[in-house]
Amino acid sequence: MSYDKKIVVPVKLFQALKKDPLNTCDGYSRLEAFINLLDAVSSASENSEAVFNGETFSLAPGQVAVSLQSLEKKWNWNKESVRYFLQTLSALDVISYETHGQVIIFSFPFLDSFLIVDSEEFFPESLPCESESS
Repeated sequence: MSYDKKIVVPVKLFQALKKDPLNTCDGYSRLEAFINLLDAVSSASENSEAVFNGETFSLAPGQVAVSLQSLEKKWNWNKESVRYFLQTLSALDVISYETHGQVIIFSFPFLDSFLIVDSEEFFPESLPCESESS
């Protein structure tokens, strides 16, 4: 993922990400898991196919297919925590996802509308200082 671009997201997302009952010493925090999902989607710019247990899934640009088990293992979370996290992001309209057994196909439908390429307008490098004259 290119970190020179900025994404403006709803405050509710950050409120959800900061609630982290998980022991982050042992696994990903919610913020790290969210960034991991963003990284996966950023590389999905073309139509593609994914195969899981002999079943083929057709993916549109911006869609990613991943197994629930791979997220559990990578993030070091249990199945219920992964599902609850995805449900929370979906309820906030941050991601859309569908499950096919143990396969999850997800995307970030908000990305195009929240991606800011020219970030100087929103995050200037420096603000002019007003000098006080005596």
